[in-house]
Amino acid sequence: MRLRLEKSVTEPPRRPYQNHLQSSDDLVTTYEAIRAGFVALALEKNRRATPHIEQARALQSAASQAKTPADLLHIEGIESGLLTAAGLSDKSLDYLQPQDKREAVDGLIKNFLEPAGADEHWKTARAALDRIREAFSKAGHSPYTFFIGAAIEKKMASEIWGQLEGGTLSNAANLNKSDQVASISRWLCTL
Repeated sequence: MRLRLEKSVTEPPRRPYQNHLQSSDDLVTTYEAIRAGFVALALEKNRRATPHIEQARALQSAASQAKTPADLLHIEGIESGLLTAAGLSDKSLDYLQPQDKREAVDGLIKNFLEPAGADEHWKTARAALDRIREAFSKAGHSPYTFFIGAAIEKKMASEIWGQLEGGTLSNAANLNKSDQVASISRWLCTL
């Protein structure tokens, strides 16, 4: 009599991922696939943006004919662009009454297209800088203060210069002058 003592070895069942994955390396996305994905996304964004860009160009062209921001309300064909610029979505336009749309456009004009004069911005900034200096002074400190403006008129420039010469302001620049922006940026980096 012969005895056979063999164990029957059965392989564990294959897991579903083993049908297509052998190691973690198989999960790594190739450079080519990553690149193709980013290019496809960029192309899709460009496709979606094209109508908005065309509308913005048309609005810019028509708006350049207006002598004042309020004149925009009377230019034919730019209503849609003005509503978009006012922040109203296409969906919102279906629900709003004409007077609501007009109010949104008037708000755009009043708050963004007819901003306060440069002098008003300087007065506001000057008052804020004064409050900052006063608060630091109470704590026994003297902070560096600076002003960067995009629309500096002659009178403002003289006042700013006086504060620079008197040591009230530490630095200043005109945002439209790249050499000044570069210089004040270097100065800020040294602080």
